Amino acid sequence: MCSRVAPGCARSRHGGCWMNPVPMAPGRPTTSACWWTLRSRVDPGVMAAALASRLAFRITTMRPALLPALLAAFALSGCAATPRPAADAVVEGRATFHEKLLMPPGSVLAVELVDIARGNAVLAREEFASLPGPPYAFAMRYAAADVPEGAELGVRAALSTPDGERMFATPRPVPVMAGRTQPFEFRMLRTQ
Repeated sequence: MCSRVAPGCARSRHGGCWMNPVPMAPGRPTTSACWWTLRSRVDPGVMAAALASRLAFRITTMRPALLPALLAAFALSGCAATPRPAADAVVEGRATFHEKLLMPPGSVLAVELVDIARGNAVLAREEFASLPGPPYAFAMRYAAADVPEGAELGVRAALSTPDGERMFATPRPVPVMAGRTQPFEFRMLRTQ
């Protein structure tokens, strides 16, 4: 009998030398965990096959718990916050005023898209801050699906200081053609 014992094993259960393990017959259960450790040093493919079969066993035993968890994850992913509808139309313009006055930094241009035919009902509103100007160029996006049939579109604008004091505004809505591709320019008047 060999006097050498495999490192990590207190004693060799198969009684053989760790350099020459006892070959296992097909279908015969392994004799010890030491045998697998020793065998992996001699033939790394055996250890890989053993780990693969152990992993397959774990996956099949986890499958009943894994499937409902995956289904719940996919179902809840549909409950995520619904994104805002994409704006598919744009109104571009330049608002200006004819006074020798420089607005303070941080002034806000508020632009509203209104339906003139329905009593200036607001269809979209957007504020633009820190615009260089005058003229104050803007591009307001809106959903064309929100515009009612037969609407007469117009733009109202107001320019305010960072404190909220309204300095310039359009006296009435400026008519806009739907689907216009070029920016239009309009004049705002002093409110004070």
